[in-house]
Amino acid sequence: MIGRIFAINRLIIGVDGPGITTLVGMYKCPLNCEFCINNPILTYREYTVEKLYDIVKVDHLYFEYCGGGICFGGHEPLLQQEFIIAFIKYVRAKGYHWKFGLETSLNCILRDELLDLLDYVYVDIKDMNSEIYKRYTEKDNDVVLSNLKKLVTYDQLDILIRIPKIPRYNDESDIEKSKEKLRQIGFQEKQFDVFEYVSFL
Repeated sequence: MIGRIFAINRLIIGVDGPGITTLVGMYKCPLNCEFCINNPILTYREYTVEKLYDIVKVDHLYFEYCGGGICFGGHEPLLQQEFIIAFIKYVRAKGYHWKFGLETSLNCILRDELLDLLDYVYVDIKDMNSEIYKRYTEKDNDVVLSNLKKLVTYDQLDILIRIPKIPRYNDESDIEKSKEKLRQIGFQEKQFDVFEYVSFL
């Protein structure tokens, strides 16, 4: 089992999961977002499950002590679900209690087997308006909507929906409409994180 990874960032606190977290940046994404901070990244390295474990286990004591673990982000980690599933099972088989999470756009078919293994999912929703979403990402959001309806049924997961204000694409009114659509699906206000993209262009 091989994973394509462009970055492994250690000792992250308060951003990518509970406790002390290592962010594993999985390569490639189905979207083409204008303000993506990862767009210039074209290179990656290939890791086996065992090789990735040998690298991240250096922080095992931190993970166990403060309830941290591994967050798979990217680009889009859902393009490599088989690898992530294999990695989590490998670590769990060792008896470790690391937390595992995803940072995702949800624009790939989401497997139940992966959700059953996760502790948290952070979703960058872009915008719930399909026209705004397609203008910004160059993709439809039908898969996103389907995945959100599945995700909300997983009560054991800590779910955070990040709703960005995107320069030239949406405004406060659009954000409120996105929040209302998310409420209709079943998400709660406390699960929303509204923030603003910063354009350097």
